[in-house]
Amino acid sequence: MYQITEFPSTKHYFTHDVWLDENRFYFMGFHPDNKISREKIQNQNRNDSFYPEIHMQWYLYDLKDQSSTQITDLPHMQKFSLCLSKDKKLATFTAKNIIYLAKIAKDGEFVDCQKIVKFGGNVKLTDIPSFSLDSKYLYFIVGDKDCTFTELLRLNLKKKSLKALHRPPKKFWICHTLCNPEKPHTLTIARIKIKKPWKFKECKHRIWLIKDESLHDYDMRVKTYPLTIRKGLGKKSKHGGLFASGKVGWKANKVDIQSLYKNHFRERITHESWFWDGQNILFVSRPDKLKILNIKTKKDTTVAEGAAFWHAGASFQGDKIIADTGVSEKFRDGLWLIHLNSAKEKNHIHQRIQKVCKTTLNPNYQEAHPHPSFSPDGKLVLFNSIISGDTYIHSVRIR
Repeated sequence: MYQITEFPSTKHYFTHDVWLDENRFYFMGFHPDNKISREKIQNQNRNDSFYPEIHMQWYLYDLKDQSSTQITDLPHMQKFSLCLSKDKKLATFTAKNIIYLAKIAKDGEFVDCQKIVKFGGNVKLTDIPSFSLDSKYLYFIVGDKDCTFTELLRLNLKKKSLKALHRPPKKFWICHTLCNPEKPHTLTIARIKIKKPWKFKECKHRIWLIKDESLHDYDMRVKTYPLTIRKGLGKKSKHGGLFASGKVGWKANKVDIQSLYKNHFRERITHESWFWDGQNILFVSRPDKLKILNIKTKKDTTVAEGAAFWHAGASFQGDKIIADTGVSEKFRDGLWLIHLNSAKEKNHIHQRIQKVCKTTLNPNYQEAHPHPSFSPDGKLVLFNSIISGDTYIHSVRIR
């Protein structure tokens, strides 16, 4: 285990693929010359990912050269907003309520940056966007600061058109937009219940699968960028919908949405992510399990248990899982490696679990946001740790 970044990083979110290749990856961090106080950063509230940050920028790290290169230089950069297309030719990120689209050059620099969506009023991007498999569409969720609504939108990057695909029932919130890495126009979202603004509780049906069959349906045509999105204007908006160039963006026919999993008694589901084969979903089943869900059969298999798992991710090869732990009565600090060996028997998986390393100095509490992630070759794991005195990105070799 060793520290990678030479200056502190934000609590990085590795759900999406941030690797440019086997030796380079993107991360968000702030340079020590920045005058923003560490105390302010450490005391940010739980929902700071919803608000833009002045002090953060995106960097590219090269494992061979052991060097970081600053990629962006924009004010009010929003955390957790970077998304790369599967072919690694496009990137999108958010700064000052504007979603930017950029081409990725061979050296990893972002070039030909365009403003593609501008948010107005109190409407914000609430989660990381996700490119469709063919890189022609961008899916993302917007909501408001008062936590009264969320809506899933699709942006046609060529035609410059925007379409609203799904809005959950009242008092529900959606997040975690994840496009299937192998099936075009298929994605998952998570649904949770709003108790009060920024206080949520789990639903019986958290994981939802969406098949977007509306690609040739009505779109809101927008001649020029950026799109300005704001809350509906009273009586003009029957659904309290979103506006782009004055037109209501709500027409959700030809969109198939279905629940994939119903929680068991006292089970809490979190942090779902795709296996790279596009057939299975990995998720945390609290208080102490990791499960794999087959989207075709809707059958789940427990692959690990006994620790307060918090975040988990599968290797690109699909043969390993790496997981961290969070605050719980079953807290067991560390990164946990699960080896998967698919047996010939249907829906039967053998596993071998081992502790890789520790992530915090406190034996009773998780002080960092590890969020581990495999490198493309499956030999290296990135994670956040506070062991070095501040939040830095660390790595550990997997044997």
